[in-house]
Amino acid sequence: MWIYDDGYQLRVNEVVGDLTTFSLIGKSDQWVRRRGLLRESSNLGDMERRMVYRTGQPLESLRDLLQSKPGTAFSFHQEYRAGEQMIRQKVQVRLDAREQITVPAGKFDDALVLTWTTESLTSAWTSLERWWYVPEIGHYVRLEYKYGSGPFGSRVLIRHCAHDDKVCQKIYGR
Repeated sequence: MWIYDDGYQLRVNEVVGDLTTFSLIGKSDQWVRRRGLLRESSNLGDMERRMVYRTGQPLESLRDLLQSKPGTAFSFHQEYRAGEQMIRQKVQVRLDAREQITVPAGKFDDALVLTWTTESLTSAWTSLERWWYVPEIGHYVRLEYKYGSGPFGSRVLIRHCAHDDKVCQKIYGR
């Protein structure tokens, strides 16, 4: 379970090989399915999206990136259908640093600072996400983001529990 300062809350529903399905706590019909760090599909309330990776080997490239030196990057093309519209994008992922970070959920010694930039191949839309990803817990502990013309935002981990829901509820009283 991951609980963030902006109210975003996730739990692991299922793990099959390297495919993990997370659901939003309190909104079990909303979920994200990731293979490693790459989104494979999601339903976040508006519609289901299934990603198709059109270029490169992003999963293998991402695994290599996590083992490489800061400054290393790779890119790939992805697409998904949002309702009747086909969304096509170019994504670049760069490892900026390895650093220690302290957030309300604790101190983490080996956070990987990853910058994800996404640009539409069919419009002027762009996004930026900077993750402080901690392999030890399998998720980010801090996220800074900007999507399209929206405002800059951030999300910081305030609680994390690697146990099942009953144990986590006993620890945190929720």
